[in-house]
Amino acid sequence: MSDPTGARRKAILIPGEGSAVFTDPDWSPAGTELAVTYILGTRYSGFTSEIYVANAAGKHLHRPITQPDADRRSPAWSPDGSKLAYVQGYDEIWIANADGSGAHAVTQGQDPTWSPDGAGIAFARTEEGDGDDTDLYVVGTDGSGLTQLTAGPSRDRAPDWSPDGRQIVFQGGSVADQSLYVVRPDGTGLRRLTRKRYDSAPSWSPDGGRIVFAGSGSVWIMDRDGRHQRNVTHTKPFAHNEDAPAWQPVHMLAGRIQGTPFDDYLAGGRGNDVIFGGPGRDVMLGGPGNDTFLARDGRVDLVEGGAGRDRAFVDRHDRLRGVERVHHP
Repeated sequence: MSDPTGARRKAILIPGEGSAVFTDPDWSPAGTELAVTYILGTRYSGFTSEIYVANAAGKHLHRPITQPDADRRSPAWSPDGSKLAYVQGYDEIWIANADGSGAHAVTQGQDPTWSPDGAGIAFARTEEGDGDDTDLYVVGTDGSGLTQLTAGPSRDRAPDWSPDGRQIVFQGGSVADQSLYVVRPDGTGLRRLTRKRYDSAPSWSPDGGRIVFAGSGSVWIMDRDGRHQRNVTHTKPFAHNEDAPAWQPVHMLAGRIQGTPFDDYLAGGRGNDVIFGGPGRDVMLGGPGNDTFLARDGRVDLVEGGAGRDRAFVDRHDRLRGVERVHHP
């Protein structure tokens, strides 16, 4: 986990077994829980996969879905946080309640992602007779209204629905050469965003203005139209591999940017923001405008004002930069 610049990186989930990995992270809508795939095994012994959920600090790891006994992967939270979509077996998409109850199959496919209104799921499906031809589809959560979005020999995978519901970003190309594209939910408006050797696993920022993705072992960020692409982690290839990034949502409450109980990175935009940190060790950044920071939680927070006249209600041990008016208890 890191902030969007790649700084303040820390491990929050570490496998207990040497051959195990955590992958496919997906944040709950409130940003307080993380669903992941846990894969265990080797190419000699075979692999098993299961879905786990932890809090934003990587604690209280548990399996919400335990029956029936089957491989599960690629979890995706519903917009209201009440359900999880996931892949079970080889290529069946299932939906279950967040506590694991009510599990049922919806359709054949992989890589599910919910529409913002919760009515549909975008996913990838391998075309019959050609394992390298994977196209994107949308289906209702009850399995009705199947609509094909992409076609052709390309391997289209890993869709992610934009917060405004107007676009779906995905990776497409050959097995060895993948770029990122966007398409509308009706299949029109296909457009290419990147042209590097291998880009994958795109994920929208909560405000829909940027896209984070994996590229050649590092994490990259770009604007929603593909401009201003930048490597934010600069990971050395073959030494480490960073993949499947997911952007933590920021909870808005009564016009405030609201922190979680964990260590948050909270950044305002243009305008007069109210940034309300939670009980964790938070980083709170203001943008252009007269911002207000509320950081009285007994923890050491970093508060940094932007352009404008900012004020902060803080504890005496908090660190402040560029804040014009400071209020201590």
